[in-house]
Amino acid sequence: KSLEYLSRMKSGLMAIYYCFENTEKLLPEKRKEVSSILVNIPLFLNDYLMNSGNEDIVRAAVQKVFTFVQDQKQSISNGLAYKIFRFMKDVHQGIETVMAVNRHRTPISLRAYCLVFIYIFPFIYIPSFLYQVGYDTPYLVLYMVIALKGFILISLYNVQEHMEDPFDQSGLDDIRLKDFELDVNK
Repeated sequence: KSLEYLSRMKSGLMAIYYCFENTEKLLPEKRKEVSSILVNIPLFLNDYLMNSGNEDIVRAAVQKVFTFVQDQKQSISNGLAYKIFRFMKDVHQGIETVMAVNRHRTPISLRAYCLVFIYIFPFIYIPSFLYQVGYDTPYLVLYMVIALKGFILISLYNVQEHMEDPFDQSGLDDIRLKDFELDVNK
């Protein structure tokens, strides 16, 4: 879902960029100004997602687009302003959803239950395993089977931990946030 909302944000920003680029009344320096505003939005969002930055900085960057449109009313028609605000809805929805995913991860109680069961597992499993295979089984085999199962449980717990934060750029399957930055070549 995060990929969907990041894509929605980027496509909304690109549509806004094209709206400003096709406005003939807007001066070239104002186009550059709004381009830099638009380019900074995903950069601030990426900083927030990777470094637990400040949400208010991201929201302030988005607010600058609205302020820019209000300041340039003489150059931007009402119809174009409404189109820009419609695309801003996609940008806001994408940003707020991704920030919510970052904020609300796996419930702490679920992770605690997993750890408790991983630690309790050997104490429950060893007696039942001994009963099933018999007491004449070589201890090396017994320890190898139990160690293998413990290793699998710890590995699954570590996979869960890496998947929990798809934005931290530390796992192999993390979202490549650089793909959602704007490159307007201006």
